This record gives sequence, structure tokens and C-alpha cells, in this order.
Amino acid sequence: MALKEKQAAALSGELLIPMAAAIGAALSGRTDEQVAEQFDVSLQFAAWRMNEPFQRGHRSGDDLGARNGQGSRAVG
Repeated sequence: MALKEKQAAALSGELLIPMAAAIGAALSGRTDEQVAEQFDVSLQFAAWRMNEPFQRGHRSGDDLGARNGQGSRAVG
């Protein structure tokens, strides 16, 4: 993915589901369905935002660690 595309994806993600909200929801055990409904986004988009901070090498997720020990949170 080109740099501009990555930047656009990051910005749109932040506008629709702020990273702090995604992290808080994931750590509190909220399901993808609950987050999708709360933010009025697709289930796929909610799942992407909920998992993004926990992917290996993601800047904001480095200090969080993986919730399931494999580099991503367990999907609800």
C-alpha cells in the first residue's frame, strides 16, 4: 500500500472510531458487533479498528501486547 493510502486509511479510521475508543473497547471485552452498532460502522470496519492496535509492529500497540498471545486480540 502506498504511503498516501496508508495515511488516508489511518485518518478515516480515526474519524470513524478513534484509536483510544477502539483500545478501550477491546480491553473492556466489547464485541465487534457492539462497537459497530455504537459507531454506526460495518462489522468488518469495527473488527479492523479493534484489532489494529494489537497487531505486531503497530506503533500504538507496541506497549499494549497481544491479548491472545498471537499478535491480535481475540475477535468477539
